Amino acid sequence: MGQNQPEVQFLDKILEVNNIEINNSLELYQIVRNEKVGSIIEYKIQRDQKIFKLSLPVKKFPFNSYLKIFVVQFSVGLIILITGIIVFYLKPNLISSRVTLLLCMSLSIWFIADFDYLTTYSIFYKYSTHHILLRYLLELFYLCWHLHSLNQKDFF
Repeated sequence: MGQNQPEVQFLDKILEVNNIEINNSLELYQIVRNEKVGSIIEYKIQRDQKIFKLSLPVKKFPFNSYLKIFVVQFSVGLIILITGIIVFYLKPNLISSRVTLLLCMSLSIWFIADFDYLTTYSIFYKYSTHHILLRYLLELFYLCWHLHSLNQKDFF
């Protein structure tokens, strides 16, 4: 890339590829998949309220990048979920083990689904600056509501 050419950043929205309007990620994948490695693709990108064009060569997606971006985060989510299930299985009658399971399920859903959740095609894209805080507040409210509705004597 040239020195003055802008780069793609997190939460940039791709509007067009080679002058073809993009409505969803599948259309983008299909266009890029049909191009040969090394060919130049022109993207029309929206960042905040600004629109600009960017030309990038098609590259193969290396397996180690896939591991870094998706597999590690997905695996952490599964480990958290398995931990909550084990705690619940060992002490199923305790309210605290139910709360631990609920917390682990909530965290694991976040880790497993976060990659998709934060894409520019998410329904929450227009709320990108506030949606993470809103999600945490809703999860905290749900957990507190659940704890409040449980009988406190079961904790001891």
